[in-house]
Order: sequence, then C-alpha cells, then structure tokens
Amino acid sequence: MKKILIITTILVVLGIGGYLAWQYFFQPTPTEVAEEGAALPITEAGITPTEKRPAETQITKAGIKILSTRPVFDYWINKNTNDVYFVDLNGEMHKISPSGTEEKINAQTISDIHSIQPSPDGSRVIFTFGYPFQTTLSILDIAAKSWQPLPAGTISAAWDPRSNNQISYLKDNSDKSGIFLLTLSTKKATELIKVNQKDLDLEWALPDVLYLKTKPSAEYNGFIWAFNIKQKTFSPLINEGAGLSVLWSDNGKLGCRFSGNGFTNSFTLIDEKNRVLANISDVTLPSKCAFGINNAYCAIPIRIPPRVKLPDDYLQKEIFLDDLIYKVDLTTGETEQFGNISFNIFTPPMDAYHLSIQKNRLLFINRLDNLLYSLDL
Repeated sequence: MKKILIITTILVVLGIGGYLAWQYFFQPTPTEVAEEGAALPITEAGITPTEKRPAETQITKAGIKILSTRPVFDYWINKNTNDVYFVDLNGEMHKISPSGTEEKINAQTISDIHSIQPSPDGSRVIFTFGYPFQTTLSILDIAAKSWQPLPAGTISAAWDPRSNNQISYLKDNSDKSGIFLLTLSTKKATELIKVNQKDLDLEWALPDVLYLKTKPSAEYNGFIWAFNIKQKTFSPLINEGAGLSVLWSDNGKLGCRFSGNGFTNSFTLIDEKNRVLANISDVTLPSKCAFGINNAYCAIPIRIPPRVKLPDDYLQKEIFLDDLIYKVDLTTGETEQFGNISFNIFTPPMDAYHLSIQKNRLLFINRLDNLLYSLDL
C-alpha cells in the first residue's frame, strides 16, 4: 500500500511538472499563432494591425521591434527626415516618424502596385503598376505630393545613384524601343541607345554604367549586361547561372550574387567586375540582405527544403523560410550569427526580406505577418 502511494505521488508530481513545463515553453502566445484565416496579433497585449499604436512596441528582449500597425506591401526611408514610409496591403500610404508615431498621409488608395523604388535620398519614389499586362510607371514626389508619369511603353526604370533628379528608363514601344535618360526638373528625355530586348529590367549601380538584366528564375540561365553611358557600349558582366540575382552595395562596388537551379544553390560576394571575392557558405537570397560599411546583414534560412526552386518558389510564395540574422564579413565572406538571436518560441518566427539599414538599426518585412520590424544593431 505504501509503495502504491509513493508511486502515485511521483506520478502526480511528474504530471504537474510536465504541465507547468508545457505552459512555460510550448503553450502558444498571441505572438506565435492565430486562428486559421486570422491575422497574427502583433504584441503581447493583443493589439491588432487595425488599431492605432502611437509608438514602437518592443516584443522581445533582443532589440526586435514592430514598427507598423498594419501589414506592409513595401517601404522606404526618407534619409532627409529619417521618416519611414510604407504602403499597406490596401494601397494606403503611411509615415512613421523617428519617434515611432504612425500617420496616414494619402487620402486615396493606390491600386495594382507591382513594385516601389525610392530615389537615393528617399524623397521621390518610382511606382510600377499593372505588371506584366499593362505596365505603367509613375514618380511620386513626397514633398510636393505630385505624380509624374513616365512615357507610355516604359517597362523599367532606375535612379541615378548620385541624383534624385535623374532616372534612366527602358522603353518597349515598337520603333521607339530604347534606353533613355530623363531629368525630372526639366522633363527632358534623351535617348541613349536603341535596343530590341523585351521583359528585361534596368538597374543603375555605378555612376556611368547601367545594367540590363533578366528577371531572376531557376528556369533559365540569367545574364547581366553593362552599358557604358559615356561610351555607348555594351559588354557582358554576368552570363551564367540559373536563378541569377544580385544585390549591389550603395556605391556599386560590391555585390551579393545568388544562383540556383532547384538542386544546387550558390551565394557569393563579388566586385563590380563580377570577380568572386568570397564564397559564402550559408546560402540565402540577395533580397534578404543589406550592405553596411564593413559587414552585410543577411536573413539566412535555418533550412532550405530540398528541390525547392529559388528564387521562383520564394517570390511566388510557394514556400516560407525560418531565418536567423547573420553578419557577413565583406572581406572574407565569413558569417556570424548576429547577437545570438534565435527566432524561436520566445520570439515570433521570421521570414525576413527587403532589409535596410537606418543608422543603428536594421529594418525588414516579416513575410509571415507582413509587418515592418526593426532590429537594433
């Protein structure tokens, strides 16, 4: 009888201990799960994305904060004012001040947005609408609150990395297809060269060099051709690798290059001549990185499922990843987990993309809830 009582007591203690452990470690919290079809709450207090929040809400002890009160389509930083602007999923535009206060700034909603590309200082923004069937581009001047549409037939545009007053644009319009320069203040356009290429993107990373590039896909080998603006000449820069995509540093001297075909993926640090400076062993996509002065910061997946086609499956939201933030040494390519931060049961899981550095913090969108986050550096 005494033996049975002791065994019973032990089982009860183990049961209580197991329950308390489950409560502490594994019970879902408001920041971890939501009912199927519901939006994730964004703080422990249960504030939803539709409620007004006057300032940043710290949600972990690791310096990670939620900046937006609602899901974000994309964002940019105005470097003159340090305000962060974003367009939400309903097409409404908002401003987050340095104090963290969020303010709606447009009376009308913006629909059918494909992409957003800010000028070097963030005071103007190129909006692309209606891709790929009825693509139109227009430039928003934040201070003037005015729009300047680009010519009909424009399929891609890029900012002069030295100026907020000049862009290049690629036009595909029967006999007038070519690359043009446009000065916004005078609205005067100059043709640089005629081209007969369709469905390509334009990028301006170096002062006198434009890049004409394929859209990233594991289904075909991509390429990047360099066009020298002064000499009016083309030369191949990168002509290899399925899934090709590159993120260039602000001065265009360094790039993070990804290629992948669904079986093998590579991630390398290159210079402006496509010379490999370092092979980065921890693979991620360039859209999940941001360049600093001595380091790049990348959201690197804990695991990439086998036979996933990158970047296609990621861009089409066929897969979501579970990331850790790493520092990448720009000299050696060595990676180091930043701050020993692990997005586990104590913090919301993160699938971070569109990373930007604003002073002493890293901004990114979490694809799992589409909210805008910051991480103290």
